[in-house]
Amino acid sequence: MRTQKLFHFLVSKWYYWHFAPAGCCQFSHANVQSNNQSQYLTLFNLQSAKMLGAIASLNARIRSNKVLDYICSTHFWGPVSNFGIPMAAITDIRKDPEIISGQMTGALVVYSAVFMRYSLAVTPKNYLLFACHFINECSQLTQGYRYLQFHHWGGREIAQKAREAAGQAAGKAEDSVSKAVSNIKSSAGTN
Repeated sequence: MRTQKLFHFLVSKWYYWHFAPAGCCQFSHANVQSNNQSQYLTLFNLQSAKMLGAIASLNARIRSNKVLDYICSTHFWGPVSNFGIPMAAITDIRKDPEIISGQMTGALVVYSAVFMRYSLAVTPKNYLLFACHFINECSQLTQGYRYLQFHHWGGREIAQKAREAAGQAAGKAEDSVSKAVSNIKSSAGTN
C-alpha cells in the first residue's frame, strides 16, 4: 500500500511538471495568487486522476492475462537477460583454450549451481531461470575441463607439438610446390 501511494505521488508530480499550464509551475511570493493556484491544482488533480486511472486499467488488463503477466515479470526478463552468459560460454568453446580463465570459470560454475538451486526454491518455481543456469553450468564445466586439460594435463605440450608439426608440414608443402613450379617452368622453357 505504501509503495502504491509513493507511485501515485511520483506519477502525479511528473505529470504536474510536464503537463501543467504554463506559468503554474512558477511559484514565487510575487506571482502566486491563491485563487489561480487552487484552480490549477483542481485541474491538475482531475487530469492526474484520469492518467492514474488509465495506468491502473492497463496494469489490470496486463495482470489478468497469464501470458502477458508472465512476460511483464522479472521471472521472465531476469533469465532472458541472463542468457548472455551461457551463450558467450558456448561460443567460447571453439576458441583457443589458452584464453580461458580458470578462476572465472570456477566462479561461474559455483554461481550457476547456486542459482539453479535458487530458481527451484522460489515460489513460483522459475524453470526458465533453471534452464539458463543449467546450460551455463554445462558450458562452464566444459570450459573448466578444457582449461585443466590445456594448463595442467599436458594439452599445452600437445598443442605446441601440433604447431611444430604443422609448421614442418607447411615447409615441406612449400618446398614441393616450389619444386613443382620450377619443374613446370623448366619443362615449358625446353619445349
